[in-house]
Amino acid sequence: MRILTGIQFVTDQKGRKVAVQIDLKKHGAVLEDFWDGLISESRRKEKDIPLEKIKADLIKTRSPSLSGYTVQVKPSARKELEALPNNVLARGYKDQWRVRIGDWRVIYIIDDGSKLINVTRIAHRREAYE
Repeated sequence: MRILTGIQFVTDQKGRKVAVQIDLKKHGAVLEDFWDGLISESRRKEKDIPLEKIKADLIKTRSPSLSGYTVQVKPSARKELEALPNNVLARGYKDQWRVRIGDWRVIYIIDDGSKLINVTRIAHRREAYE
């Protein structure tokens, strides 16, 4: 059996585990996965906003000169998108996914039954896990 270092459990008087201390230098990625899942799950029942509305609102507020623009993707970029590894699933969650874009995190839920993708969090890495 492999001994896991960098993890300490806090127990109550009866010896039951009630908390955990994690060495973030050794296991920071595990904490990120756990936190992503918690945030995403906590936002699951929030009201949805269609992507088209968000795009329109962003164009109006941030770049009024871009109003009416269309976003297109080149075939080679689509192939690169399709080639992304499948390991972006947030660990421990069956329907929650994460995309890391540099230091940014986008967390989303895929609901196959409704054919719906819900983005639940977009944050800089330094802020995503505070």
